[in-house]
Amino acid sequence: MLEKLATENKLSDTPGNILNTDESGIQVSKKHDSVITENGSKNVHVLTLGERSENITVKACCNAAGQLLTHVLILKEVRTLVTIVKV
Repeated sequence: MLEKLATENKLSDTPGNILNTDESGIQVSKKHDSVITENGSKNVHVLTLGERSENITVKACCNAAGQLLTHVLILKEVRTLVTIVKV
C-alpha cells in the first residue's frame, strides 16, 4: 500500500520529499537544588517539582534521504499587555 502511494504520487525517485517528524517534551528547571554525588560522576540528574519547571517542546524532522531539517522549539506562551493609544 505504501509503495503504491509513493508510485502514484511520484515520490519513489525523490526521497527528499518524504518527511518524518517527531516531538518531545523537555522540562527545564529555573533553579537547581544542590546535588550530592560521587566525585567524577558524569551523569547527574536533578528531580524538580512540576510547578518550578517549564515545559519546552522540541520538534525534529528528517527526510527519507537522511537529511535533518531545522529543529523547532515551542516555548511557553507569553502574554503581553498591549495598550492602544488613539492620537
